[in-house]
Order: sequence, then C-alpha cells, then structure tokens
Amino acid sequence: MHLIFSESGYYKDLYNNIDLLYPSFQPFVDMNIFLKSWGIFILIITLLTFFKKEVAHVHPAYEIESETKLSRSNSVSNSTVCDDTSSNDNNNNIMYDTVVCCNSNKHNTYFIAKETYKNLYGIIFLPPMKIFIMLFLLNRLPFASVEVGTNLKMLKRGITKEEFALFNPFYIPLSIISPAIIGKIIKSSKPLNIFYYGYILRYLSNLILSTLLPITHYVYSNKFHLCQFYFYSYYSYIFLAQVFNHLCIDIMTVSSMNFSNIISDPHIGGTYMTFLNTINNLGSHVIINKNNKIK
Repeated sequence: MHLIFSESGYYKDLYNNIDLLYPSFQPFVDMNIFLKSWGIFILIITLLTFFKKEVAHVHPAYEIESETKLSRSNSVSNSTVCDDTSSNDNNNNIMYDTVVCCNSNKHNTYFIAKETYKNLYGIIFLPPMKIFIMLFLLNRLPFASVEVGTNLKMLKRGITKEEFALFNPFYIPLSIISPAIIGKIIKSSKPLNIFYYGYILRYLSNLILSTLLPITHYVYSNKFHLCQFYFYSYYSYIFLAQVFNHLCIDIMTVSSMNFSNIISDPHIGGTYMTFLNTINNLGSHVIINKNNKIK
C-alpha cells in the first residue's frame, strides 16, 4: 500500500491539491503517538501479568461429586446411632476416600507444563504424526510458484499496482465470510475428504491463474487498439480467478484445522493444537518465503 500511494502520480497530485486547499490538513492521530501509546499499553499489561496470582478452580462436576459424597457420609453418620467402633471407622474411611478422590481428580485435571511438553515430544515421533508432518509441510509446494510469481510477472507485462489495488477491498469481506460458511458445511463430514477435494480444486485454480500471464501480455501490448469491453472482461476474469483461488485456500485451511481439532487430545488440547497449527503454518510460509527469494 505504501508503494501504491508513494509511486502513483494520481495520488501525488491528489495529495498536493489537498495540501493547497487545506494547508493545515493533519491526520487525527500522529503515527508516532499512536505506536508509542499502544506500546506503553502493551508493556503495562505484560508487566501486570507477572503480579497476577492465578487461582486454581475445581471443575464443577468434581465439586458436585465431592458434595454428594460428603452428604452421604454425613447422612450415614447421623442415621446410624451405634456405639460400636466399626461404624465410626467406616464413616472415617468414607471421609478419607472423598478427600483422596478430590485430590486425585485435581491432579488428573491440571497437567504440569513439563509433563505436557514431554507428552508432546513423544507424540511427534509417532508414525501417524510423522506422516502428518510430512504431508502438511510439503502439500503447498506445487502451488508456491504460481501463487507467488503470477502477480509479479503480471506487473512486468503491463498491469499497474493501482489496478491490483482495486480488487483488494472485495477480498476482505470474502476472507471473513467464506471460512465461516465452509466451516458449517464441513462440520458433519470427514475433513480429509474435503481437504482432498480442495487440493484438486486448487490445482485447477493454479491453471486458471497461469492463463493470466499471456492474457495480460496480449491486453497491454494492444491496449491502444482494444475497446473498453476487453478491459472490463479482463478485470472480471482476474477477479473471478483470484476469488476462486481464495476459496480453494480457505477450503484447505478450514478442513486441515478441523482435522487437527478432531485428533487433538483433550487433556493437552491447547498445546497439541498449537503444534499442529505451527506445522501447518510452516508449510505455507516457509515455501512462499523461499520462492520470493528465488524470484
């Protein structure tokens, strides 16, 4: 966006005209003040976390269970009026079992961080997990060259950055709405099947994106001889091709996250899910960054 506004002659003229009409024109908030204020706010919140004491709350189900056992033990002790010492021993055993049960439930509910990461380290070397890591690290390799290099090659063939920027406002609501719709659709289905179909559709979308290069070269090499209808059709084709590609990416992303959510162990769900998403993100970003350096 900075390059669009700084290198465009249209926006430079617009800025100069505004400066002539409104010499005192200033933004609402200066960028330095904005960054400093939010930086101080985040720093204060971070420091407050060191002084906040966490209180371990017992799960309500365990509290109800312990209360019922205590009430039963009290009812037994009140109803049985007996001088024999064996009855007192039984009541004491009930109370002791209740306390031991509550303590064991607390211990099983809250994992120690060291044990959690130890379990995660053991999970990494499981054979199914090795297949998962290889699959999600390499599954985006066939798409990296087309999806990263297409826009750069189109810029070399004549299209401007301002024309690319015209489509960006339409992609934002699409990226918000489409994952929610796709998530509801695949909720009752097998996520890996949806991932497979999305993978095939993404191959098709890459073939469509690759056709933009010869079309762009033809349109901009003959732009003085073509009527406006060709340009409108060309822009519509770019928009539909990019929308289809975004939908295929969302299908693969949502289905892979749904699969990760299903296979995650609920006892270490947060750590397990974070690890699976990290593998997924590494597969998408590392390959794209390497491809950018090659380009």
